[in-house]
Amino acid sequence: PTSSGPHPRCAMVSLPSLAPSSAPAGRPKTTVGRKRSAADQQNEAIAGLCKTYTAATSKLLYAFAAIHEQDSSGSGDKVSSVEAALALSSRSVLLEKMAATLSSGVEKIVRSSDVPVRTAVLKDLRVRFRPREDPTLATVGCQAELEPPAKQPRHASDEAVPPPQPPPQPPPPSEDEAVPPPASLSSVSSATTAPRDMYERLKAWEEKKQARLAKERQKAEDEEKQRIEKARAARVSSSTLYSHVESKIKRERVAVDDARVAVAETAAQEAIVARELAERAAEHDRRQAVAAEEARRSAEAAKTRAETTAVVAKEQASTATALLEALRLKVSREAKARAEAKEIAEALGGRDLERNPM
Repeated sequence: PTSSGPHPRCAMVSLPSLAPSSAPAGRPKTTVGRKRSAADQQNEAIAGLCKTYTAATSKLLYAFAAIHEQDSSGSGDKVSSVEAALALSSRSVLLEKMAATLSSGVEKIVRSSDVPVRTAVLKDLRVRFRPREDPTLATVGCQAELEPPAKQPRHASDEAVPPPQPPPQPPPPSEDEAVPPPASLSSVSSATTAPRDMYERLKAWEEKKQARLAKERQKAEDEEKQRIEKARAARVSSSTLYSHVESKIKRERVAVDDARVAVAETAAQEAIVARELAERAAEHDRRQAVAAEEARRSAEAAKTRAETTAVVAKEQASTATALLEALRLKVSREAKARAEAKEIAEALGGRDLERNPM
């Protein structure tokens, strides 16, 4: 179109005008979206690498376990085809490759020239593989039993006096004597050892209980053994009471059992003979198959040699044909040249060609 206006397809929607910024001129404008700092990007990248490494290691371990289980389950069976042998070989190669990959990762860390990395990894491994320690049990209780305060000794004037003399009046006790003295250091030490004594008593009670239970258990076992021996002796005595009596039904049953055993032994022997014959036939068939395979291979080798000989003979024949054609062409050219020379000689009549003195 020759009109100066814009094309209708190229017309753009007019954008609304932006409102003037209310921020002062001296202060820079702040964007809505905050850019991530380099530390955040580094943390995110390292977290992604750690996650990828952990996932790859887990996948390798799962794949190794699955292929190893498949290989171990199929290793007992004989390889009956070339495809099974190739699959077994490929599984072995995959297992070796995964083991080499995992060990190379560990080797890179152990043989790393960066000492802090190697130290940190080995320290974490020591913590992970540290043997588990049993929690320590408290051997001292938390209860304290204080001894009662020591009794105050009686005053010397309180002792009995002879009857002729009247008992002297004791002086009134002072305030210091009326108050009982504090607990001595021995009472405090006995209070600290009281829980230990309680633990020892509980331990002794437990040992007595275990000894009593073991004694009762041994007694029950002895009684059970005596009961079994008595029952066995009674059974033996009752069985030997009529040992001289032989039942006709028992004789018939024994005869039938002997006949069944003989038949079973005969069948087993026949099965063994049949299996040996089948194995011999299978061995014969295998040898025939091997001989047929060797004959086929020999025939294929002879065929290959014959084909090679035919190709060589064909090449020799083609070479001889080309040589014959070349000789024929040469002979025909020589005959043509002789004929031309003879014709020229006959035309000149024995004269030579004139030579130009120039």
